[in-house]
Order: sequence, then structure tokens, then C-alpha cells
Amino acid sequence: MPDFAPNGLAGDVQVVSDNAAADFDLSGIHAAIRLENGWNGEGLSSLPFLRHFYRPVVSSKRWHDVGENHVKALGLPRLHSKTFAAGWMRWSSDKGIVLPPAAREVGFEHNFFLIEAASAGIGIAVTAWAYVESEIETGRLVAPWVFSPLQFRFHFIRPSRVDNAAAREFGNWLMVQGRRDRAPSEVSFRSGS
Repeated sequence: MPDFAPNGLAGDVQVVSDNAAADFDLSGIHAAIRLENGWNGEGLSSLPFLRHFYRPVVSSKRWHDVGENHVKALGLPRLHSKTFAAGWMRWSSDKGIVLPPAAREVGFEHNFFLIEAASAGIGIAVTAWAYVESEIETGRLVAPWVFSPLQFRFHFIRPSRVDNAAAREFGNWLMVQGRRDRAPSEVSFRSGS
């Protein structure tokens, strides 16, 4: 979100990280971003704004330490986020890969912590392209396999019965960012294969 300028919005925008269902009536929340496969909530407006691709990523040093070997990389400590706890099972199933036993499994509350742990060499993580694009482009992380699309998209959700100008403008900004987003195949990134 490097070009997000809150001062350009018609009101205050508070960004909160929360995995719970958004209670628009009681919490004062005006909008939410969720990874969904469509949204049919009554009284809600849902705008899909960003495609979702995912794959394992590992620090450049750890990738080098395992000799750039895919099987050895999969034996590293396996990292996952609470929001995508089934990521490893989903990825291995989608790819037809039987995962070898991991040195250990470590879960993180937020994707930020997951990405920092992978970047620090703690292990290998399955995460979304949108979260690691810059880390891959700079070489901080390596993506040894091809990014795979999920049918899910990131959605901007807000009550349709109440018009909050700041939430509407933030949603418009997200739509522009989503259109500018590059799919992994459109980007030259470091990979192990």
C-alpha cells in the first residue's frame, strides 16, 4: 500500500487486523477485507478486488543451505498462518506432492509474522503472492515452486444500506490497486527451478 494516502479520503480510515467476522452493526466497523469465494451476505456489498495466488517461500539463505533441493526444503520447519492453516495440505494436494515429515510445524497469528519468520530463515512457509511480492523481487525470499491460483479472491465488504464516504473511497482505491496488481507469471522473480 505504498501510495495509500489517508489524507486524500473523505474521513478517517482505521485499518485493523482481525480474523473474526465483521459485526458492522455493533462494532463501528465500516468495511472489511476478507478472502472469499463469493459473498452472499444480506445487506452487504462485496467487491472482489485482488486475485489470490499462493506457494511455499523460503529465505535465500535457507534455500542455499539445503542445496536448492526441493525435497530437503520441504523437510524444513513448516510455517503457516492462522488465517490459512490448511495451506500446506491444500498446496501439496493441488500439486500432487506428498509432504515429507517436517522438522517441526510453527503457526503464526498474522501473515506479517509468518513472512518475517520465513525471511529470517526459521523455516518454509505457504503464503499469498500479494504478501511476498516485494520480498521475492528483492531476493529476501525465494519461491522454489510456481505460484498457484486459488478460486478465492480478496473482497472488500461493507454494509450496502449505509454509505460511508471514507469506506467507499477506500474500496475504490483497493479496486484500482487490484487492477494494477501483477500476477506472479507476469513478474521476473527468483525461483529455485
